[in-house]
Amino acid sequence: MEFILRLTFTNPDLDTTIVGTVSPAHLQANLDVLERGALPSALYDEAKRRLAAAGSAPRPPRDDPRCAIPTNSLRRPFAMAALP
Repeated sequence: MEFILRLTFTNPDLDTTIVGTVSPAHLQANLDVLERGALPSALYDEAKRRLAAAGSAPRPPRDDPRCAIPTNSLRRPFAMAALP
């Protein structure tokens, strides 16, 4: 889990990482991992190379025109239902 958390934390194209926890202790463990900081650049580059070789290519940045939402989009604002 540490590697994945630090990999997503290192990726400059990601603004948010959503992590589930099962307890306050698990949350603290995740925060402790993130305090170790980004992966070393050589390790990050190797992980990207292996992911690309496996067919997991990164998406283009949001400012890339290929990411534009079509004008005929039927997207609606997301609303969460109240939890019981």
